[in-house]
Amino acid sequence: MGILKDKLFGSVDLGVYMAINNNFLFIPRNTPPEKIEAFHKPFNNTTSDFSIVTTSINQSSLLGVYIATNSNGILVPSIISESELMEITEYSKTYDVHIEILDSTDNALGNLILCNNYGCVISSELAENVKIIQEVLDVEVMILDYAQNKLPGSSGVTNNHGCCVHPLTSEKQAELIGEVLRVPVDVSTINMGNPYVRAGSIVNDFGGIFGYDSSGPELMRISNVLNL
Repeated sequence: MGILKDKLFGSVDLGVYMAINNNFLFIPRNTPPEKIEAFHKPFNNTTSDFSIVTTSINQSSLLGVYIATNSNGILVPSIISESELMEITEYSKTYDVHIEILDSTDNALGNLILCNNYGCVISSELAENVKIIQEVLDVEVMILDYAQNKLPGSSGVTNNHGCCVHPLTSEKQAELIGEVLRVPVDVSTINMGNPYVRAGSIVNDFGGIFGYDSSGPELMRISNVLNL
């Protein structure tokens, strides 16, 4: 397993720009080639056909904001263009991953959905979309606004080993999250105190990329619970 500290476009908020599952890493089209090569390295211990997918959503580089994914499915917002959808669909076919457009008033699906291959926590803003989320990601879905906000995707980062969440997450909320994701849960910050851990983190079961400003204690806490 590998861990990398880095920036993208001068920002330590890597999770805003990228999304990942165990099969591929979604990365903006305008990412410099040397960054693409560097970002692949932490995941070299994955299957040999782990892929880097350079794409956009509505011509935007904010892939981590718009995409929610696990190894079973990919959810994208309705603002995605037909050509972008076709591009992502070609990759999803390789891994037999279901891709679906989620029609919601809020397009920031990555901010609203926290998921792994076992379960999913979604914002109350997506309460009307539970069925399709459950079908696409093929997991149990729980509606839970935690840490005093409605952004479960931004407020937590998870893989199939563990989950780290916003420090304001209550003990009861952490217990509920752990039950639906079926992993241990701990609290942490990223990038020297940012409580929105997903904004500065890109992780799957095999490695992670973290914002360059992340401290040693933050990385130790996150990597321990995620078993990286």
